[in-house]
Amino acid sequence: MTNPYFRAFAKDNAWVITGQVLNFVKALVLTPLIIKTVGLGVFGTYVLILSLIGFIAGFSSCGTDFNYKRYFPAAHGNDRPRLFFPQFVFQLVVISAAGLLLLLLDLPLRTKLFKDGTAFSMGLVVAYIVSYIIYGQVANFFRYSNRMKLFIAATVTYPYLTIAFVSLWYWFYRGLTVDALIMNELFALLVVVAIFGFMLIREMGVAIPRFTFGELKDSMRHGFPLLMVSLNEFVMFSCVRFIIAFFLTVQLVGSFAAAVQLGSLMLFFPKASGVALPPLLCKAADSGDSREARMMLRYAVKGYLLVAIPFVVVCIVSGKQLLSLFASAAASDAAWVVTPIVSAAILFYGLNLIVSNLNVVLVNTKILMRANLVASALSIVFNIVMIGIFKSIFPAALTMLLCYTIVFAMINRSLPEDWSVDYDIQGIARVGLASVFGAVSGGVAGYYLAIAGPAVSFAISLALGGTSYIIFLFLFRVITKDEITFARGLVHPRAT
Repeated sequence: MTNPYFRAFAKDNAWVITGQVLNFVKALVLTPLIIKTVGLGVFGTYVLILSLIGFIAGFSSCGTDFNYKRYFPAAHGNDRPRLFFPQFVFQLVVISAAGLLLLLLDLPLRTKLFKDGTAFSMGLVVAYIVSYIIYGQVANFFRYSNRMKLFIAATVTYPYLTIAFVSLWYWFYRGLTVDALIMNELFALLVVVAIFGFMLIREMGVAIPRFTFGELKDSMRHGFPLLMVSLNEFVMFSCVRFIIAFFLTVQLVGSFAAAVQLGSLMLFFPKASGVALPPLLCKAADSGDSREARMMLRYAVKGYLLVAIPFVVVCIVSGKQLLSLFASAAASDAAWVVTPIVSAAILFYGLNLIVSNLNVVLVNTKILMRANLVASALSIVFNIVMIGIFKSIFPAALTMLLCYTIVFAMINRSLPEDWSVDYDIQGIARVGLASVFGAVSGGVAGYYLAIAGPAVSFAISLALGGTSYIIFLFLFRVITKDEITFARGLVHPRAT
């Protein structure tokens, strides 16, 4: 019979992958809507603001939420409020101070970074940050209490409400501004917080237990190194945008951001595993089932590579056409050449996200801090020097690939021998070969169907290429009979 850890992982992963795919629809809808209606300037400013919000939100916990995330899944009774409320209150205090600082720095930020003159209200930005923190706390409560359906409901409702509100705004006013985008994001957050926050309060109450800063310091000791992962993510995805805005233009920020969003579409799998995998890895490791924990990690890596490798090949072959359909011809002309490089970088980033879950389980977070500090420092130096010299976004993509490769190497070298990840190089080569054959099949079909129009021909070539890829996976025995039997056992336990 298939181990219950595997069934729980497969069930939770399936639910979360569904949620992540649905979440990516927000980018697929809003990015082209903004770019095609109001241009790369408004989109670039909007992306810079979201990057600033993401940075502040990512560091606002200062690592005080580590014990909450690590021990809440197995906690019961009064232990739950003692884990939840201290880090929540701390984060609210920090985010309030950060919001006040933003209001004080409003003018310098507009002068140095938002140079194209696009108007927006910093007060709205601060209100959005505070609401976003509360939303994240509410959603994570259901995540770490192992109620994935409610977690997915919260995280899917927010982006779809945003799409609905932004679309209605555009329909009524025939235009979009940065303030309109932030305001509609804020409305969507408030609705989700009201619904799911009520459920949290009904279960946990509002009585905050007494706690000391010493209790939070213990959590920070392990949690602060994990913030270096957030720092590296900010540097790779967001800080580079500010460097591009400083040396180049906000329009090129928009073009680069569109290319990164396109290259990041495959991240739904590792982000889903990052939600479902840690609680189950913790439970398996704590109960002595290290073999099952390693197996879950192995299947998570293999599942991701089955998606990521063909996506990189598609970006290499059809990156310009994809970016033109996804954003605009102007964005494609400016950034198509970086799309395959970014997608290759994201492949390593996704692997880092999956494998770093093991460092958390082993409480070995210092290596994550070292690896991400090295990568962040290299990224900042290389981007400032190379973008400043060459006045191009191409060095930003190369730097992203280099830094994520370095992090990948450092994290994997740090793992104990009995926890090392088997990447199956021969299997990866077969997946790459199947991807190439699939891309060739799809490319030939697209060439002969070009008369039907770019969107139709691309859709047909993608469908044929994807079908060919799956066929070649079985022909090359990438997916074995044992794995098929294992998968059937996850769905129908009695079959095994």
